[in-house]
Amino acid sequence: VKDAAGAGFERISLDLIYGLDREAPERWLSELDQVLCLPVDHLSCYMLTVEPGTPLHDRVEKGRSRDAAPDLKSTLFRKTALFLSEKGWDHYEVSSFARTRKHRSRHNSAYWQMRPYYGFGPGAHSFLDGSRSWNHADTARYIRDLAQGNRPEAGRETPDRQARMTEQIMLGLRTRDGIDIRRFEADSGVAFKRLFRPLLELLEADGLARWDRNDGFSLTLQGRCRLDSIVRAFVDRIC
Repeated sequence: VKDAAGAGFERISLDLIYGLDREAPERWLSELDQVLCLPVDHLSCYMLTVEPGTPLHDRVEKGRSRDAAPDLKSTLFRKTALFLSEKGWDHYEVSSFARTRKHRSRHNSAYWQMRPYYGFGPGAHSFLDGSRSWNHADTARYIRDLAQGNRPEAGRETPDRQARMTEQIMLGLRTRDGIDIRRFEADSGVAFKRLFRPLLELLEADGLARWDRNDGFSLTLQGRCRLDSIVRAFVDRIC
């Protein structure tokens, strides 16, 4: 990191993975404290996920390793958010922290806000005019298509209204700014509060969510600890 800063890179971001089996919160916070001494402006702190098809998943299935308990993961998430917030960092997305608001990732924010983007290279995805497309993952196939003057596109899909509503909920709740209600209603033609009223009232009463003055709906830190189950509750009402 210091070499990169010395070479003239003005913006440096680190990706960190935590939530290892039996990882002590104190050890993880000590690692974060060391990271903050480095010339970095952005951190992506990802909770370890045991993905099927990986060597780690195989070891867990065979009992040679263990996934961290849900309670430990929740504790680690809360301590991470509180530790970095106390240091003045902007926790603007469930896994993302910026030294100041101006250091937020414009690249990742484009995904969460469902803005158009181009993808170049094998396996890259693009999102244009409401449709997603993805390139061939095989490098030889990708190069061959380009050499023949063809788009190296492996597939394309256009999400229907239900899928768009689901994505706006899922992506919006990941962020500190929350769901853009006006955009949701303009795109779906559905009144947000009318569709989700009982759920919204329950989340507010339990201190898991809040409204902001711009009519956005976002989760509190406690709510983000339960992000997956809350998203499922919204999706159940869409379906």
